[in-house]
Amino acid sequence: MVARRAATIREFDHTADIGLEIRAGSPAGVFEAAAVGMFRLVVRRGRPSGRPGRTHVSRLTLEAPDLPGLLIAWLRELLYRFTGDHIVLTDFRVERFTERPGKASLVARVHGRPLDPRDRVLREIKAVTYHAATVEKTPRGYLGRVIFDV
Repeated sequence: MVARRAATIREFDHTADIGLEIRAGSPAGVFEAAAVGMFRLVVRRGRPSGRPGRTHVSRLTLEAPDLPGLLIAWLRELLYRFTGDHIVLTDFRVERFTERPGKASLVARVHGRPLDPRDRVLREIKAVTYHAATVEKTPRGYLGRVIFDV
C-alpha cells in the first residue's frame, strides 16, 4: 500500500456558487479529497442509530480528454449517486489513475450508505461546472479547483 500525504480542502465563494480548492500529493489524492469536500458541502450525517445499516459499494471506471474533465466527470457521477440514488458516499479510493496526452482515466471504489432521515441535507448542488476547473502539478504537489452551481 502506498502512503498518501494528507490533502487539504478549502471552500471558497464564487458569485452565487461555491468552490473547492484541493491540495494533495497526487492527482488521485486531489480526486479523493474533492469527493470528500463535495459531500461535506451537501450533507451532514445524523446521529447514528447504533444498528448497522446497508452499505453501498461501487467500482467506477471513468475517462475524459484531460484531468479537469476527469475531475468534473468524477464529481458528477458521485453527485448523481447522491441526488438520483440517495446514496451518501463516505469513502473514496482511486485504485488506478492514468494520464497521457488526450486521455485521462481512473478506476475507483466508493463506499457509502443510503440517505437516512437523521441526515441533514445542507444544500443542493445543481451542477459541477467546468468554470475554472483545474488539476495541475505544482512545486508542492497537485492543486485541484472546482466550482459547484448551488
